[in-house]
Parts: sequence; structure tokens; C-alpha cells
Amino acid sequence: MTKAKIDLPRVTLKLATSLDGYIATKSGASQWITGPQARAHVHEMRAAHDCVLTGIGTVLADDPVLTARTNPLPKSQPLRAVLDSNSKMPLGARMLATAHVGPICLFHGVGWSKDKPELANQPIHRCYVGRNKRPDFGLDLHDVLVALKTGFGVKSVMVEAGARVATAFLRAGFVNELVWFRAPILIGSDGLAGIGELGVLALDEAIKLEPVSITSVGPDRVETYLVTRKKGK
Repeated sequence: MTKAKIDLPRVTLKLATSLDGYIATKSGASQWITGPQARAHVHEMRAAHDCVLTGIGTVLADDPVLTARTNPLPKSQPLRAVLDSNSKMPLGARMLATAHVGPICLFHGVGWSKDKPELANQPIHRCYVGRNKRPDFGLDLHDVLVALKTGFGVKSVMVEAGARVATAFLRAGFVNELVWFRAPILIGSDGLAGIGELGVLALDEAIKLEPVSITSVGPDRVETYLVTRKKGK
């Protein structure tokens, strides 16, 4: 039987990098690349989306909360979704400590970890999805987006994550809009790139972007693009 077609949520990929496209130094230092005005703008973006999605690597590295801390606060917080295929969410994560502020969903690919029974008692949602066919990424992003739409009514997702998750969404062709915050600093090629390998061998395979706006937020620049052609399409 053919699966019913589901309109997937609209995905906005947010990047915050140096001018030359790096999210951290060689040592992993990344806070803060952009200034306070840009970070305030990011909170406004979170409030405008139904869901803010990140990967467990970002949680382990930065321990983010990912709430929308606007002034005034939004009437409701976006769902916070974490791609955590191997159940690595720390019990002491700040995100879990703020579960009472807004809903959280952990996406897993291989069941719930028996090593962390305390995590099962947290006031969070757990969702099991299929494995990605690509060996370089754990979870099936299509299944994740379907689960967000059908299980939580999510219509818009803001991806705020590291290079691995950002690249996976781009390679899978699920990004509709790219919002790129660029700080006026240079890190160099020994830094950590904001986007990894996309498998582009010819220029006609490159992801095509349509510029929408370029604005300044404090000392930083915000570039907004629509994705007009996915990789290889």
C-alpha cells in the first residue's frame, strides 16, 4: 500500500559563522561568534517557529536551552526537538531542567537506552524513527519531519545545530530557507566549517539559492536566502 503523502513542515536553517564560514576555532571555541543584537534576533526567529531542532552533538558541546527568550516572552514556547539516535542526552542538561517551560522531544533510532532509566521519568516526549539510508547520519530526517507534523502539528522548523545536522538537512533537500549570520571575523581553514561535504561534483549539482535580503544586526550581517533548487535536482 502506498503511503499517504504528507506536506512536510517548512524548514529554515540558521547558521552563525565567521565571515569565512566557520562555526568554531580548531579548539572548538564558539561562544560567542556573533554579537548580542544577532543573538536577540535569533530568539525572535525561535519564537516565530513551531519547533527548534538541534542535534545531540550541539547539546553535548554547548548545553543550550533553545527557548525563545524575547521581550516580551512569546505566549508559548516552540517545541524543542533533539536528534539523539543513541540516547546520549545528559541527565544534567539545561534543556531538561527547563522542561516545564516548553515541550521537548527526543528522537531516537534504536529504542530507549536502558542505561538511563531516570531519563524515562523526565517530562519529555520520546519518538522513535527509522535509520537513515546514508551511513554518515543516524536518523531518517523525513521520518523526523513527518513525526513533527503528524504528532505535534508542527508547520515550521528552525534548524539550529552543528555542521553535521545542517549538512544532513541540506543533502536531504529539506531546507526551504537559509538564514546566515556572519560575524566580521576570520577564523581560517583550521576552524570548524559550518557546512560539511555536500557531495557536489559538478556546478550544476550545487544547491541554488535566491537572495532575499542582506541586513546588518549590530556588527554582524544577516543574509536570507530561499533554496530554489535542491542538490542534484
